[in-house]
Amino acid sequence: MKGRISSILLQPDRNTYWPKMSQSPPNALQVIQRELSEKLGQCVLNMQTYETLIKSIIAHHEISGSTLSVDTDSRTMNSRKKTLGTLVNEMLGSFLTAEETSRHSDAAFGQHGDGPSFHIKIGIAVSADDYNQIVRDLKDFVSLRNDLIHHFLERHDIASYDGCRVAEKALIEANHQIERHLDDLRTWGKDLDQAKLAMAELVQSAVVQDFLVTGKIPWPATEAVRAFRAAAAEFSADGWTLVSIGSDLIAAQHPTEAPSNYGCSSWRQVLHDSGLFELQYRKMEGRRTAWYREKRSSYTNLQ
Repeated sequence: MKGRISSILLQPDRNTYWPKMSQSPPNALQVIQRELSEKLGQCVLNMQTYETLIKSIIAHHEISGSTLSVDTDSRTMNSRKKTLGTLVNEMLGSFLTAEETSRHSDAAFGQHGDGPSFHIKIGIAVSADDYNQIVRDLKDFVSLRNDLIHHFLERHDIASYDGCRVAEKALIEANHQIERHLDDLRTWGKDLDQAKLAMAELVQSAVVQDFLVTGKIPWPATEAVRAFRAAAAEFSADGWTLVSIGSDLIAAQHPTEAPSNYGCSSWRQVLHDSGLFELQYRKMEGRRTAWYREKRSSYTNLQ
């Protein structure tokens, strides 16, 4: 009898519902740690997007070529392994400049090695105040990137819930800054794309193509002629300008420009060989000085 009773008690009804034991709620620390990983990952992805875009700008805002080839690949290769700090410094020194010290674009044509060659650079010029502010902002941006990648765990206690909350706020603010800088870079990239269309038109223009075929320098498109014209517009006296004023302007704003780039031995020869200017020599304080003015029929502004 006892065996029968125990047998009945040990056999449950198959239709009986046995509720599962409820699981404990997720650990709050683990949840916020996962959220931190996602936010940090978003910051890193946006940083990588920024670095990819700035490399593209640096590689494509200048173009060099000759009768043999047009080179952009070498600049792309050169920027691949550079740090963000190096890339920012290159952009500031070339693509983004203060308008008082550099023009929006440069074009150089000359005879080198294999024959006629050209170098064209386009960029963005801003006011000196804006430029200085951009330099400061980008310096802070590079520091932000380095802190996130190399020092984030050192600066934040992610083993505690309160520490994670502090780290979360820091990541949210960091991502806002990254997105702001990324928006600025995208805007500059769009400006570059528009300028590249003008660059392509210049390279395909008749004067440049004639230069590549015959070696005849397209003088109106050269930075030297543009600089002498700019100096004349600002410093001429009775229509004439000292050659030294134009050459000083070139030295200050375009230090890589030299008469030898055009197969000439002096800036006076550049002015003469261009066929765009008249030269006149005068004595000033016992010294012979060279003056120039543009020929009335020669002004051709090739953009």
